[in-house]
Amino acid sequence: MPAKQKANNADNMLPQMNAIMEMGSRNMEMLAEAGQEMTSGMREASQAMQEFLGTRLKKDVEAARLFADCRTPDEFWRAQFTFFEDAVKDYSKEAARMIDIASSATLGFAQPVEKAAEEALKSISEANEKARETVQKAVKQDS
Repeated sequence: MPAKQKANNADNMLPQMNAIMEMGSRNMEMLAEAGQEMTSGMREASQAMQEFLGTRLKKDVEAARLFADCRTPDEFWRAQFTFFEDAVKDYSKEAARMIDIASSATLGFAQPVEKAAEEALKSISEANEKARETVQKAVKQDS
């Protein structure tokens, strides 16, 4: 193969190589954005859990003090009932809060991925249109 033809083949590949490099760059940006969103959600969940555990620990210590102060079985039963009722409410509320945080983090993580997918589809559509136009021109030139 003549040197000039090899050079033309390499020149023809340059736009494709540039497109691949751009795609890789966009993918890295998308992953960085998605990672930031997920990290933010994890940080929020961690802070919420620490707050919850701190509050619950205080309530548990207070309940133990109340249990020790009980003088009759009836007082003890009421203190236990109140403690468990409060604990169930707290844990249920916190579970709902964690689900909300996880949902928000997941949606935040998905947004950059969705944006990248839309851009990729647009790019594929544009490339397809250019290829169609090139084929049409080539067919007209051959005719």
